[in-house]
Amino acid sequence: MFKNFNIKNSLKIKNLELRIILFYFFIFPIFLGFITSFFAPLLQYFRFIYLVPLMCLLLVHRSYKSYKTYMILTTGFLFWSFLYLFIPFFHHEDRKSLSFYLKENKVKEVYMIPSSSDPLIYYYPHIKINSLKHCQNQIFSLDGKKIYVIPYTAEIHGVNYKNCVKNNYELVKEKNFRQITLEEYQKKILKYLNIKFQLDAFYS
Repeated sequence: MFKNFNIKNSLKIKNLELRIILFYFFIFPIFLGFITSFFAPLLQYFRFIYLVPLMCLLLVHRSYKSYKTYMILTTGFLFWSFLYLFIPFFHHEDRKSLSFYLKENKVKEVYMIPSSSDPLIYYYPHIKINSLKHCQNQIFSLDGKKIYVIPYTAEIHGVNYKNCVKNNYELVKEKNFRQITLEEYQKKILKYLNIKFQLDAFYS
């Protein structure tokens, strides 16, 4: 009898310790991210995806005193999980739509950071990737009446690409694909000529 009592008590203590550890590793990163978000943009859902396995362990570990508490946690977890999975707005970086847009507009080449181009090449294998890394180099030159720039991760690599295009090109169109921006630049002389032709046609 005493042996059974001791085993039960020890199991309760171990379950309690395990639950405290799991809650610590689950709650503490969120709390730390919340505090840090006042100084840096860290409070974004995709930065905390690694906490999902811990949440699953907490749900599986059914040592809750109240069944109602367990059901509330489980229902909330399933609700937010399905909300994330089935609503595209919450998905991170829509590279697929970007590649389809480039194909539809017959864009053959883009300027971007090559190390970030693998997903785009996967959806659009025939696209030519021109590196932005040598943008501030004197050898670097831009060709074409129109150029397309994807500045994704350019800031992380310390590339100020706008200095490379500001003298000869002007931004005419900007399209966003969930945190991936496609910028279309046109030569300034060509743009002024188009405006002149439109004015001439209007007054003629």
